[in-house]
Amino acid sequence: MFNSYKDIEFIYLDGGSVLFHRNSPDKDHIANELGFDPKNYDEIVMAVVATQTPEEGEAFWHINTLEKEYEVINRFHVKMCEYLKKPYTQELITKLTEFRIKADFSLKPGVPEALKRLNSKYKLGVLSNALPSRKHFELKLENIDTYFDPIILSFEEGFQKPSLEIYNIAIEESGIDSKKILFVDDKISFLDGAKQAGIGCLILHTSAKNHTEAKNGTLYHSVNNLLELCELLEV
Repeated sequence: MFNSYKDIEFIYLDGGSVLFHRNSPDKDHIANELGFDPKNYDEIVMAVVATQTPEEGEAFWHINTLEKEYEVINRFHVKMCEYLKKPYTQELITKLTEFRIKADFSLKPGVPEALKRLNSKYKLGVLSNALPSRKHFELKLENIDTYFDPIILSFEEGFQKPSLEIYNIAIEESGIDSKKILFVDDKISFLDGAKQAGIGCLILHTSAKNHTEAKNGTLYHSVNNLLELCELLEV
């Protein structure tokens, strides 16, 4: 085991690409339902965003409950239908919103085994730039949410990674000294923020690398999946 990890007692994992694989993009389902080419989805979304009032646009960044998430996303899909001149019913709007909120994710290979192994030695938490729905759906896959306490989602807290505030919340919620916390993410900029808060960091890659260098010259050790993390930590 690397010396820098010998005192670790608590591990925070990103709740996105570290744990999950997206099977099919929600934008494909929405585009098919509304009858346009999925390649045009992003362009259409930006056009719809331009039709929003400032209050409607700002509402997205204040989604802190599942109920509010449904409300805001439903309203956006009404505007999308109006922009496309597509007749809509509440049933259609609900269907479009479900594509977004109950997205088509599965756990990455080895995740359940890795979490069981890690949990035998460490306390685990989630620290994710995610909407409230992640807690209610993706993290319920194979009951992996039972491994995590706390589950910290940026939209619920009102701060996004890599802001220092979200990492300070994570430290306080863990009840552990920052020097005994390891944070695993797939984005370098998020590791940089955690490092500023005094948290140990490691990056998860999708391609084989030994270390990754941030813009500030910091070297972060890397793994390709959580089973490799288990081997690194000897659990």
